Amino acid sequence: MKPLTKREIVYRLIGNISPQGNSALDDFSFENLKELCELVDSLVRDIDEVHYRNKDAQEYSVKRAADYARNFIDNTLSIKD
Repeated sequence: MKPLTKREIVYRLIGNISPQGNSALDDFSFENLKELCELVDSLVRDIDEVHYRNKDAQEYSVKRAADYARNFIDNTLSIKD
């Protein structure tokens, strides 16, 4: 059996997030969507915290992580200060 990806694990834990046009099912998928959004928000905040706490670091490896986090926030997610 092939190991699950992190993404597959998250979706197995949270469940379907896509509405189906059936009110009974869509209530569940909407709650799952809200849960996924809360998780993503929390993860993005964690990434931003790496940048904030380490942006002025002198050590190369620490500064590299801070710069990577900032680049991800700015360019991948298009979130600007």
